[in-house]
Amino acid sequence: MSFSLRERAVSESDLSEVRAAFDELFPKRTLEDNDYLPGEADMARVEVHVSDDFRRFTATLVKGDVRLPLPVGKTQHFELEPFTHWPGNKTEEITPEERRLFQYGPQV
Repeated sequence: MSFSLRERAVSESDLSEVRAAFDELFPKRTLEDNDYLPGEADMARVEVHVSDDFRRFTATLVKGDVRLPLPVGKTQHFELEPFTHWPGNKTEEITPEERRLFQYGPQV
């Protein structure tokens, strides 16, 4: 899932609906507020529902009791073979040590 703004690419879609939902839940915040350390009251989540046939998706921005629908744009569907991260691109099987590192991070 991805969002982007400010037409970083010429083909970027209109994300005004997404920005409006975030503006409603986080008023007076801008993309440039990088020095602000968010607290518990700033947290929200995006819930994604996938239909049983894997063809229909809905997304909702949730903060407390507020639930705002988000538009769902382009989706891609394909089946992956074991150890692939993209159709036709086989990835070497990882070792148990590498798997543990991905799951739990470095052990100090």
